[in-house]
Amino acid sequence: MKKKEWLFALTLVALGLLCMMMPLAYISYTDSVHSFLTAFFRICVWFIVFLIVIGFIYVYIKKRNKR
Repeated sequence: MKKKEWLFALTLVALGLLCMMMPLAYISYTDSVHSFLTAFFRICVWFIVFLIVIGFIYVYIKKRNKR
């Protein structure tokens, strides 16, 4: 993929994460930016962990199929 396509994909992912965060901000009834950023950081960390696990599974399957 070209750099523009990667940028577009990352923008969509970021917008998706923000769209998931808005209901959380309304449900938590907190007007604090700190609590919003903390929740956003937690979601991003779990998303990164999920991507790492998927990456390991992908690499494992690729190596297994080469044999």
